[in-house]
Amino acid sequence: MSQAELLETLRAHAGDRSHRTVLSDALLSVGDPRGALMAAQLAGLPPPAEAWEHTLDAALAAAPNVDQLRVHAGMVVELSLSDWDHAAIDPSWIATQPLVVARVSLPSKAEELPTAIDCLDLALIRCRGVALGSRLDADAWPLVYAWLQDRDFEHLELDLSASVDELGELTEALSSVRSAKLDYRDVQVAETLCLSLLPNLRRLCLEGPAAGFDPRMLAGLEHLEHLDLRRCALSPDQLEAAVAWRDAAPGRSLRHPELGELGLRPPDLDDVFGTQGLRWEKGDALRTRVAVWPAEVWTFASLRGSELQLHVRDAPRARVQLDADLTELAALPDRLVLARREGGVRSYALDLAGIDSPRLEATLSAAGPRRRGTQAGRVRGLDQRGDALAVDGLAASWRCTDGADRAPADDGELGPVRRCLTLLEGGAAWVEGELHQAAASRLRVAFEGERAERSRTVELGEPILALGASATTVFALTPREVWRVGLDARPQRIGSRSGGRARIVSREGVTAWTSSRRSVTIQRGDRIDSLAYPDSYSGGCDEELAVADLAITEDGVVIAALEHGGLNLLTPDGALKADEFPEEPLRRWIFIYRREILIAG
Repeated sequence: MSQAELLETLRAHAGDRSHRTVLSDALLSVGDPRGALMAAQLAGLPPPAEAWEHTLDAALAAAPNVDQLRVHAGMVVELSLSDWDHAAIDPSWIATQPLVVARVSLPSKAEELPTAIDCLDLALIRCRGVALGSRLDADAWPLVYAWLQDRDFEHLELDLSASVDELGELTEALSSVRSAKLDYRDVQVAETLCLSLLPNLRRLCLEGPAAGFDPRMLAGLEHLEHLDLRRCALSPDQLEAAVAWRDAAPGRSLRHPELGELGLRPPDLDDVFGTQGLRWEKGDALRTRVAVWPAEVWTFASLRGSELQLHVRDAPRARVQLDADLTELAALPDRLVLARREGGVRSYALDLAGIDSPRLEATLSAAGPRRRGTQAGRVRGLDQRGDALAVDGLAASWRCTDGADRAPADDGELGPVRRCLTLLEGGAAWVEGELHQAAASRLRVAFEGERAERSRTVELGEPILALGASATTVFALTPREVWRVGLDARPQRIGSRSGGRARIVSREGVTAWTSSRRSVTIQRGDRIDSLAYPDSYSGGCDEELAVADLAITEDGVVIAALEHGGLNLLTPDGALKADEFPEEPLRRWIFIYRREILIAG
C-alpha cells in the first residue's frame, strides 16, 4: 500500500494503533522524519529533535498564520489560526495530515461573517473538522449553519449563546459529524442540537453551566460511545444518570473529574478533545519578565534580554546591564535569582536601602559560587515563597532554602523532569509527566515538613501549561480553562481563556491570568476585572502588543508586563502605566480596564 493510501486509510481509522504503526514503518523506510516522530510518540518516548523540528517547520510553512498547534501520535491534529482573513493553508500539506482540526475565531459583527466564511471555506477545504471559538448568537447562527451543511466535517466544536427559539428550524442534519464539543448557556439548545443536528455522533463533549447536563439529550444518540463531561459541575443525580448511561451498553466510556481513574480516556488514539500530544505556541520566547520584592514600599524588577530595570511603584529607579541573556527572574527578600538563556541560574545580593540611589548598580553584585546557583542546564521557570526558591529545569526540579550551601539533590529535590513547579507554604505542586513538551494533565499537590505529609493527584483533563499558588491553594492554567485546586476539595473551574502565553499568579485574595494573547483576567474575591489591549502599539510602531508576564504585589496590585516593553499596574480602582527611563523610547498603547478606555504613554 502506498503512503497516499495509508494516509487515506488513517483518516477512516484514526484510533487504530496498527494503522499508525504501519504508516510509521513506511515513513521510516524512506527516511521521512515523520516516521521517527510517530514511532517515538506511539512508544511513549521523547520525540527526536530533528523529527519534531521537521514537523513544526512544515506546519509553519504551510500555515504561516498558525497561533498554536498540537501533534499527537506523529500527526498534526489541531491548528489554531490567529487570522481568519488570511487563513491560507496549503492543501497539499493538509493532504499529508488527514487528522487536522482547525480552530478559528469568527468576527463579532454579523456583517463581516460572509467574508470570513468565504475565506475559511478555502482555507479549511481539506481539514477534518473545525472548532469555532467565537460565540454564535441568533444573528451569526443561520449563516454558520448554512455553511456547515455544505461541508463534510467529521469533528465540530461550537460555542452557542442562542436560545432554542433563535436556532430556527434545523432542516438538515450534519450527518458526517462523528465527534462534537458543545458549549452553551441553555441546556435545551444542547438537547436540540444533539437530537436534531448530530444523529451520528460517536463522541460528545459538553461544556455547560452547573445544570448543563440532561440525560434526555442522549436518548436519540444510538451510536454514541464516549461522553466527556469533565467541565460540567454535575449534581449527584446527574452524575448517577451519566454513569448509568455508560453502564447500559458495553464499550462506552465516560469522563468526569469525580470518577477518579474510571473512564477518563477514550478507548483509542483518536484524541479529538485535545488532552494528549505535543503543543507548540507562537512566540514561545518571553521577552519580558517581572518580579516583586516583599517590602513596605513595593519594588519590582523587569527583565528584558540582558537588561534589568528596577521600579518603585510606577517610577523608574535604576537599570543594570548584565553579562548574559536572561530568561527568568525571581526576587527573594535580599537577593535576585536570574536564569541565563545558555543554562544555569545565578544569585545576586541586593541592598534595598539603596533603591532610590543612582548608585544602585554598585549594590548589585554576585553572591558567590554556590553550587545551587551555578547549576548547568536550561531553566524553564523560577518560583519564590518566603526565603525558598523553586527551580524548574530540564534535567530536574528542586527547592533551595536560603543559607544552605548544598547541592540540589540534598536540598529538597522534587524528582526528575517535572513541569510548572510552584511553591506553597510547607509544600509544592507540579505537573506529573515527562518534559519534552509533552502535554501532561496530572497535577500533584504535596505538603510536608512539620505537618503530616499529605499529597493529592488531580486529573484536569487538559494539558496544564502554568501553575500559580497562594499559601495553600494551587491555580492551574490549561489551554482553555482556569482551575482552583486544594488538598481536600474537588477542583473548581474559575474561568476560561482563549490562548496566549500561559501565565498565572496568585497571592492571598488575588489571582491573575492571561486570558488571551492580549488580555488579562483578575479575580479579587467575587469580583472579576479584565484588561484588554489592541493588536499593536500606537504611533506607527510595528511591534506586536502582547502580555508577556504577570506579578502581584503584597497589597494586591497586579503588574502586567508587555512583550516589547511597557508595564501596567492594575489596582482595584484603576490602572497606572510604569514610566519609561530617560532616553527610553516612548510607547503609547490603548487598553480597556474596568470598562474604561485608557491611553498610556
